Amino acid sequence: MCIRDSYSTLCVIEDNKFIIKAQLNKTTLLMNKTEEDTEQSAVDNSLTDVIKLRLHRIYLELMADRKMHLPFTAIMLVVMTLQLIGYIYYRKTEFPFEDEYHEYIANFLDILRVLPALESVESTGLYLTVLFCMVTFLLLYILQIIFIDYSIGINKFYFTFPVKLVRNMSSILFWILTIPMTETMVSIFDCKDNYHKVMTGTKCWNGVHLFYAVLSIICLLLFLAIVLLIVFFYNETRLDCTDCLSRLDTNLESYLFLYRFTLAILSVYGTGRIFRWILAFAHILGSGFFVHHYFNYVPYYHRYTSIIYGSCMCSYLWASANLMISMLFESSEYTGQSIVILLGIIVLIPLVRSLREKRINNLLFENKFDKIKNDFELDLSLIHICRCRRYAVCRSRWSPYH
Repeated sequence: MCIRDSYSTLCVIEDNKFIIKAQLNKTTLLMNKTEEDTEQSAVDNSLTDVIKLRLHRIYLELMADRKMHLPFTAIMLVVMTLQLIGYIYYRKTEFPFEDEYHEYIANFLDILRVLPALESVESTGLYLTVLFCMVTFLLLYILQIIFIDYSIGINKFYFTFPVKLVRNMSSILFWILTIPMTETMVSIFDCKDNYHKVMTGTKCWNGVHLFYAVLSIICLLLFLAIVLLIVFFYNETRLDCTDCLSRLDTNLESYLFLYRFTLAILSVYGTGRIFRWILAFAHILGSGFFVHHYFNYVPYYHRYTSIIYGSCMCSYLWASANLMISMLFESSEYTGQSIVILLGIIVLIPLVRSLREKRINNLLFENKFDKIKNDFELDLSLIHICRCRRYAVCRSRWSPYH
């Protein structure tokens, strides 16, 4: 009995030793795995931090001494607005616009949007030329970003020309090329009866079309990444009179990009009567939102940039309102919409200027009349506001809150 008992006791002791040893081995493996996971997460976090730091440094370099001149800014804003109005004159949507100038205006606006002009020509060579030009534009932009990142810390490799070129390319890409690039790259998937709508001789999802489709997907993802970087990093919010695009710290660029990107995709694939009403409501709601945003914030500091942008958004709202009226009275003989739109735009420009000045006065002096004791001090304050050219917030007693 003693031997058996001692044997059983020894067996228990040996089993306990084995269990403890197994638990120690398991704990060691878990600790090693935890350390490996920690090291991997640290590497991932450090890589993410390095990418963020480099992107921030690149766009900080692009923003330093940025000077967007008024003619260039005005052209970009007007072209963007004409592209938006071009959806109203898009013949594929078949909006009920009937007048003698409709054809000429539609042809001009189709050229600004690029894809409708390519659809009317139906040339495979021209379509591929435009597509590869856009791909080349994106590749050049990325290569210049890489060169700027490399040359920031090395004086002998640093040149101002690539920085200035990327500044202009960033502005052109966001304000002008958002709609043409989105429509052209998305249209590669637009097929009818198993043949591409623009490249009429190319069979869809077979051979060369599959290559173009993969290329378009990759370039569209690159385009989205670049534009999002521009939206979040390439914005001037200082009170700097040398930059015509300096503005309040709002989400204006984000709203503009999302709206135009969605509108471009809908225009490529949307057809039918129900789609026409959806698009008409999108125009009236979108234009109304941007007009409300403009008069609520008056985002741009530069006077003429602010007036031009406000006039563009109000013109887009006016064209959208005429579109809705034409849709509601489609059965009646309502013509001459183009003349009504053009005359309304002429009237809107001085009206926007006047409303902007009133809005600014309300923002400056609302609930602050205790600081202005008499009409003489009010005149002095207004004179100072018109003449002040400070880059930081002015602390003069004659300029409250500007």
